[in-house]
Amino acid sequence: MIAVYLLTLAISGGIVGLFARMSLSQMGYVPGFQTGVLIAVGAASAYVAVQLTFMTLARLLWPTRTNGPLVADGVSHAACVFLMPLLLGIKVPWPHPLLYEVEPLIYFAAFAGIHSVLKLFSLYAILHSSPGPRLWSLAWIAATCVFCLTAYVPLRMWLTRLDAARPHASGAVEWQQSGDAYAPGRVLPEGALLDVELAVAPGESLTLRWANAPEVSEDDRLEGAYVYVKMRGDAEATHEAWVPFTGSAWATTRIPADALPSGLRTCEVSWLVEKEPKWREALGIRPVSATGRTVLMSGPFTHAAATAGDAASASMILIVVDGLGTDRVSSFGYKRETTASLDALGKEGIVFPNAYTPAPDAAAAVMSILTGVSPLRHQYLGDHHGPLPEKYRTLAEALAERHIATAAFTEAKARGDLAHGGGVERGFECFDAGYVKEPEETETSDDGVEVEAEPALRSAATLDRALRWISEQQGSRYFVLVRLSELREKTMYPEYASDFVPASGKPSAADIYDAGLAYLDRRIGAFLKGVRDVEGGGPLYVVVTSTHGADFDPPPKLTESVLRVPLMIAGPGVQPLLRTDLAALEDLGPALAELAGVKLSMEARGSGLLTKPTTVEPVSMAGDPLVLTLRNDRWRLYWPTTRRPFGTAANVQVPAPSLYDLASRIERQPLSNVAARYPEIVQSWTTRLERYLEVQSADWAAGAAK
Repeated sequence: MIAVYLLTLAISGGIVGLFARMSLSQMGYVPGFQTGVLIAVGAASAYVAVQLTFMTLARLLWPTRTNGPLVADGVSHAACVFLMPLLLGIKVPWPHPLLYEVEPLIYFAAFAGIHSVLKLFSLYAILHSSPGPRLWSLAWIAATCVFCLTAYVPLRMWLTRLDAARPHASGAVEWQQSGDAYAPGRVLPEGALLDVELAVAPGESLTLRWANAPEVSEDDRLEGAYVYVKMRGDAEATHEAWVPFTGSAWATTRIPADALPSGLRTCEVSWLVEKEPKWREALGIRPVSATGRTVLMSGPFTHAAATAGDAASASMILIVVDGLGTDRVSSFGYKRETTASLDALGKEGIVFPNAYTPAPDAAAAVMSILTGVSPLRHQYLGDHHGPLPEKYRTLAEALAERHIATAAFTEAKARGDLAHGGGVERGFECFDAGYVKEPEETETSDDGVEVEAEPALRSAATLDRALRWISEQQGSRYFVLVRLSELREKTMYPEYASDFVPASGKPSAADIYDAGLAYLDRRIGAFLKGVRDVEGGGPLYVVVTSTHGADFDPPPKLTESVLRVPLMIAGPGVQPLLRTDLAALEDLGPALAELAGVKLSMEARGSGLLTKPTTVEPVSMAGDPLVLTLRNDRWRLYWPTTRRPFGTAANVQVPAPSLYDLASRIERQPLSNVAARYPEIVQSWTTRLERYLEVQSADWAAGAAK
């Protein structure tokens, strides 16, 4: 009788193994033939081990010498017939579509139920059989141990092969592009598990960003994904969210601090197009996805919280406007009301009407602000756009190390000067180089209905994108750089103020400029109001300056109206004050770093801009060969050199230095060169500029000479 029992056990075990293989294959748990063999052998052995365990326990508790229990237990194996429809491919017309998705579970539930009932007959037969010796129980124990081992080994190998077959994300973080926006991240296949080590301080949150891969066709782009983040620390926690993808923009997943487990050390990130069933979440074993779908993932980033009333946790917005000269700001005496919003901002903080750009060049000025060093050091000047030497740390890098969210909106798509690559992107989690020339015809509302889009032209669209990014931070500290270049277009758009344009005749370049400035000023005011209205927003520093003043005959020249730019800094602890002393934009970056409690490179200029009157004599530069200019309260010297920017000396004849007495300046009138009257000043300042050029160009001069 024992032979018959073993035969029924073997047949039913084989059926269970094949059923397990077919069911798991449909669910994505069997990535290959060998894996299928392992799961079939493992499941069959596990089934046999369970049956033998039952018989072993029963015989230990009630040893018997009769064959009745074997017959009854052999009959219970017949319940495996309920698994046959799936193996034979029989199509059952289920009454509800959902039942087709759980068809294997229905068959297995029927098998388990009938099998359990028949097991009761086996138990009854054992309890009513004649007693026998316990010696045979040793054989049952040995057989049980053998099949437990036989089940464990292939199932363990199956799990190993399953992990190996699962798609994996690249471990290296590289810049990824979605539309015009870049972010440091990875390509993450569907179903892949990405383990990331974290260093999270109390009160910090987690942020991840997602986008469609750029190589995906328009028809294959995903509308969104289910994102799963399993966090491990002193305890485990799981965050699950549906993340809708919005065109080419990066979509944000944010996990607040109160949802993170204490002592968070690692997290496991994955995504799926379809929501993962609860039973699979409980099982803890995910199938292998063979869809080939991928998305871009940036993060996870840990972000510090902005605490209301705490200046040390303030966020920071830096707005840099190309072409905004001090002489065009209403509060500084300009005849037209062009800058009502900026004037209001100036009343809240420190205002420098005599700030000077290091070069009338957007990339050079912005990089000097970010690094605190001159263009000759950071190597952005004219047509030369980096690379930024590794020794110089940007303000964004310093702030990111303090777990502050960082983003830049540079409009490089239109200007080509602050583009991704070369170093300007260093430290930014989001680097948006886009520039919207025309508004979108339609946009999609939250309920999926297409409606007419609000006008969003040029730099106004840049401000809108920056405001959307800020609203996604939800109480985290952030630093945002917004560069606005619309004034460079010198085009009269319909949105511009008509008050500055004559009723008849062609408007002058100055009329168009003033109309554009007034429009841009209104949009900056609306942007700042929107930032302050963001729910949960904490203390905020707002900084507005320019890369150079207005110049209607480009390229910009080294003139007073071009080099003199406004600088306004408002925020917690900054008392309203008009500072008429000279300031250099190279000092702005270190000053902002000091406000945030961080430091830039050791070569960066001093950071006393906000705390004491400056004695700086700003140096500005432009041209090829270079022309350097040095200024103080009275004099300005222009020194033409033979040095090409970041290269060897040019074989050209250069004019003698020029000196101008600014005390005799008449507004918008050319100054006379008085170098011949003050040769001592010319000689002294020329020597200073020669030394300045030698020191500032030390990084590249030796290489250029070879």
